[in-house]
Amino acid sequence: MAADNEQTFVIEKSYRSTGWSEPVQLNFVNHADSVIRLWWHDDSGVPRHYHTIVPNQYVNQWTFATHPWSATNDAGEQLLMDGERVFVPEAGDDQAFITVTKENGGVDYCVPSGEHLCMCGDVENPIIIEGDSVRLGPKQFSVREIAQLKTIREGQTVSTYEIFESLD
Repeated sequence: MAADNEQTFVIEKSYRSTGWSEPVQLNFVNHADSVIRLWWHDDSGVPRHYHTIVPNQYVNQWTFATHPWSATNDAGEQLLMDGERVFVPEAGDDQAFITVTKENGGVDYCVPSGEHLCMCGDVENPIIIEGDSVRLGPKQFSVREIAQLKTIREGQTVSTYEIFESLD
């Protein structure tokens, strides 16, 4: 049994984070019909709350291969992550979308095509879903960024790479 704050849930097998050498970026998608809580299992095997995700939304999370993740709903029931009670990423899972559902199948639907918001840390990023593909939405430039862009090689063609390199 594991506990963190007011949540308690049972995990049949001990899962703990091991190794910190293979970073992966995951996208956890809430396909359950309620708010979910996302848990990272630390190096002692203790689940630590990382995110709360509303239905039909997802969150982007950097982690490491071999670091386990699990999810619960508001009632504390453990949910499935890509069909497993605990998801342990591998190096090849970088940029993967991990679907979180209820154990009894949850809600069966597709996220509609169109513009959506993705949370990456505390920053909202626009994404565009078109059928089975997902791409980043348009970049909104701040006043400072626009001023910097206007000063880059005045009047000359500038590549996208050069623009973003100048903003760092």
